[in-house]
Amino acid sequence: MAKKTTSTKSSATVGSNAAAKVAENVLRLNPDINEVHVASDGTPFYSRNDAQNYARSLPNHAVSGFKRGTAVTQTAAEKKKATAKEAGTEGALDELTGETINNEPAKTEE
Repeated sequence: MAKKTTSTKSSATVGSNAAAKVAENVLRLNPDINEVHVASDGTPFYSRNDAQNYARSLPNHAVSGFKRGTAVTQTAAEKKKATAKEAGTEGALDELTGETINNEPAKTEE
């Protein structure tokens, strides 16, 4: 009898994907930091030491580290660029935030 295979994701993969999403949001909202560490329950920290100390109180002691410019943030920037291209608003993108650069002068009332 043939072995039955299933295509379920392991808990490690699901956890790392969730941590990557948390890290992506933290890095997007905080352009002044370049690194974030996420505990296994999804709590983000700026310091690895703080994340490790917090993780000691959790059943899973894992801590994941993410840096700005990794595949997580690059993927988000690439998605925004593709969306802008489809919408016809393609322009230069800021490398850190992935936002479209607006070089038009501000409109003021006279």
